[in-house]
Amino acid sequence: MVLVVGALMEVIGILPSSEVQKGSEVSSFHLNALHKNEIIEPDEGIEYFYSNGLLSIIDEGSLLTDRRVITYFTDENDELKIYELYLNDIASVELLEKGTFMLPSIYKVINREGNWLPIVVSAEKRGDRKFVKALQSKITSE
Repeated sequence: MVLVVGALMEVIGILPSSEVQKGSEVSSFHLNALHKNEIIEPDEGIEYFYSNGLLSIIDEGSLLTDRRVITYFTDENDELKIYELYLNDIASVELLEKGTFMLPSIYKVINREGNWLPIVVSAEKRGDRKFVKALQSKITSE
């Protein structure tokens, strides 16, 4: 019964998906949470989204928007930490750890000054590759 309820909550968009989602697939419930927690701006368009959270998308996630790549997590003090790089500041993307069906991939997004942030994305259904390919196409066209 618990598995059925959990699966239903994922389908209707309350629990985080285990896959990378296109912006159009993000539920209004999750979109509201991203806005309420000031992870994205009200007029910002989501290209790809992934949350590694178990019960809440606010636990941890990565986004590619029309302006930025964002990674965020809730730390041990229950404080939300948000890190971002604007697309026009990104120099390159490198794979740090290749994901599996059970573990996400980790990429290093590097800005023009050499600073970087890690992006964690699910490898399920090649979502990590779709996310990174879209990111790379945006930074090469800027």
